[in-house]
Amino acid sequence: MGSSKELSVLLTDKILDFHFVGDTQCFPLYWYEDIQEKQTLFDLATETPEEYHNYEDHADGAEKLGVRLEGAEYGDYIVDKMRFPKAGKTADRSRIIYNNRVTVSGIPAEAYDYIVNGKSAIEWIMERYAVTTHKESGIVNDPNDWSRERNQPRYILDLLLSVITLSVRSVELITALPKLEF
Repeated sequence: MGSSKELSVLLTDKILDFHFVGDTQCFPLYWYEDIQEKQTLFDLATETPEEYHNYEDHADGAEKLGVRLEGAEYGDYIVDKMRFPKAGKTADRSRIIYNNRVTVSGIPAEAYDYIVNGKSAIEWIMERYAVTTHKESGIVNDPNDWSRERNQPRYILDLLLSVITLSVRSVELITALPKLEF
């Protein structure tokens, strides 16, 4: 600020003089506050650490969230394109039609508050795990191929359930964080 020189950026692990390269402005890598009692993210958790791994154990995690599978048998996990059912003129985001045999329901609204690259993580999975055909080459991208090769027919469904659980848990954790004030 107020310098006649072009902008330059230097990074150092030493304490600098404000006149190191003309008049400078320094920003610390760490900010220390005078806190009487130290807290960590884990102090804020209301559940035991074992329970916080529900996103990895999708079936239990989804069940605890009230997410239910309707009408699924072992061979019914092929996905073409997941979608929300219509509720009048809007989509019912508490349910996802996985395919014509499997529906995931009971998805809490706050699950969509966990955003990845401008959209909810759930909607990102729904978009990416769909069978698509490249217009020019005609190459088909079928996400079911990997689950077929590995003999894991539930892979995409389990991934969706994991992301739903992860989204809800992440939003709970983020809202429980103390407000950061400078």
